[in-house]
Amino acid sequence: MSDGVFVYVTFATANEAERLGRRAIEANLAACVNVLPAHQSIYRWNDKIESTSEHIALFKTAKASENALREWLENNHSYDCPCIASIDITKLNSDFQAWLQPKPAF
Repeated sequence: MSDGVFVYVTFATANEAERLGRRAIEANLAACVNVLPAHQSIYRWNDKIESTSEHIALFKTAKASENALREWLENNHSYDCPCIASIDITKLNSDFQAWLQPKPAF
C-alpha cells in the first residue's frame, strides 16, 4: 500500500484545468498535475443527452492532502456538478511517494 492518490477531474477548458492545477500546486495541495488533451464526453444532463469537449486533469498528491484538495476543487471548479474522483495508488516507487508528500510553503 502506498500513500499516493490520483485525483481525476474533468474541465470545460484547458485554461481552467491549467489554472486550477497551478493554484493547487502553489497551495501545496498537489505535487503534480497532468492536463490531457481534449476528448469528447457524452453524458446525460437535465434529461438530455449532451456531447462536449472536455479536458482531464490528473492531480497527483499524498493521501494526507486528498480531502483538502477535493474540497478545494469543489469550491473552485466552474461546473455545477464536477467529476472529482480519487484513485488510490496501490503500488508506487518509494522516491515518487516521498516526492508526493506536502512540502513547506515558499
